Amino acid sequence: MKKSIIRCAALLLLAVLLPVCSLGETVVTSFYPVWLLTLNLTQGIDGLTVRNLAAPDTGCLHDYQLQTGDMKALADADLFLVNGAGMESYLDLVFSAFPDLPVAEAAEGIPLLYTGDATLLGIQALGIVAILVWTGVTMGITFTVIDRTVGLRVSAE
Repeated sequence: MKKSIIRCAALLLLAVLLPVCSLGETVVTSFYPVWLLTLNLTQGIDGLTVRNLAAPDTGCLHDYQLQTGDMKALADADLFLVNGAGMESYLDLVFSAFPDLPVAEAAEGIPLLYTGDATLLGIQALGIVAILVWTGVTMGITFTVIDRTVGLRVSAE
């Protein structure tokens, strides 16, 4: 399932990037993993420039602040490729500053962990309890069998 989601995302990115690549355009990515994926997908395509906003050593992307150079890169961009799913907190600023800039979101259409309600949390808690009970019962039976056959403790001698 995970591999098929990655393949679908890669195909989506490739479909978005191919028309841009044929024009010799600039793609700006939001952070390192998206930049790396884009470079791998577009390797060998002449005339394509891929730029990244956040440096690879950027700490928490949720707190990232756009720099002047980032705004210049976005002004020259033909496509802005982002992760989405709430990862980039600065996207509203980009949307308001560059309303005509095409944005491709890599996480679009992928269900996230927080999709669900209290019922899902209850099901997960029930699963944890079931595993704990199963482990306790299985270990109890195993140790009882070991104790009655060969013994659990070494004799004092």
